[in-house]
Amino acid sequence: MTWTDHLRRWIRRLPKPCGIFAANDEVSNHIRGICATERISVPDEIAIVGVDNDESICANVHPNLSSVLADNEAIGFRAAHLMAEQFL
Repeated sequence: MTWTDHLRRWIRRLPKPCGIFAANDEVSNHIRGICATERISVPDEIAIVGVDNDESICANVHPNLSSVLADNEAIGFRAAHLMAEQFL
């Protein structure tokens, strides 16, 4: 069984309505495609939010996908700070 098969099975079993926060916009688009194949309405049954705010993906599919832009630099500094606290 492939990753897509596992994802498809998981999506089918989700309670609806619900939301999925995807790791990135490519994954959110993959989820959108699975929903279309399974005749699951986006965003009525499953709302999808991705990460990276890649307009070449989000704006060029139907329905358009929502995405957030992560502040990776701030996340890195916060992670380093938390790790440093462990050793002080």
